[in-house]
Amino acid sequence: MTTWLSEEAPQAWSEGTLERLPGNINFGSSFEMTEELAFMEGAVAILPVFEAFNAFVPTAALPVTYGDDGAEEELIAFPDDPQLAKIGSGAMTLSVEDQGNIAATPAVGGIPDDEIFDLAASKIILQEDQPVVGWPVLGTGHLLVCDDPADPLPLSVAQYALRLAGQGALETYGLTPLPEPVRIKTFEPLKVTVAGEN
Repeated sequence: MTTWLSEEAPQAWSEGTLERLPGNINFGSSFEMTEELAFMEGAVAILPVFEAFNAFVPTAALPVTYGDDGAEEELIAFPDDPQLAKIGSGAMTLSVEDQGNIAATPAVGGIPDDEIFDLAASKIILQEDQPVVGWPVLGTGHLLVCDDPADPLPLSVAQYALRLAGQGALETYGLTPLPEPVRIKTFEPLKVTVAGEN
């Protein structure tokens, strides 16, 4: 965590890397690790929160001590902090193919893209002097929808999930609201009618 902060927000975190935790087992990918976690009793791992959510791996909160001059306080950092997840989601980029396929990149880095991220509209609450840096977001969802006029239920469910229920958020245990421009790009392939001006 401190290594990542040192690289992404050095002006806010100047202590550098504080400590490295040695791992007993190395895996080729985080997906291999989450698969193995299901069979290892008592195992603990550090991985992106959305990978944990997507793999249904239980997550733990972390007690954090902060403060100077003996006035230290303790708070509990929860892995599903929606404020940090919102900021992280603003770092993703979206591409739409001619066939209508939509691909979103992982928001690795958590630095929002100003073109798709509106801090004021996102209603994110930041502490004083807190930099706009979110935790990396990794949550790729593939939605295959059968567009059959004789059976409109699949398309209706997809429209509801992306537009009405979560306002563009796909949810497991966590919630990652998508930036408005990203949500709007999903309307065309899902045949969502956008109200125009009279």
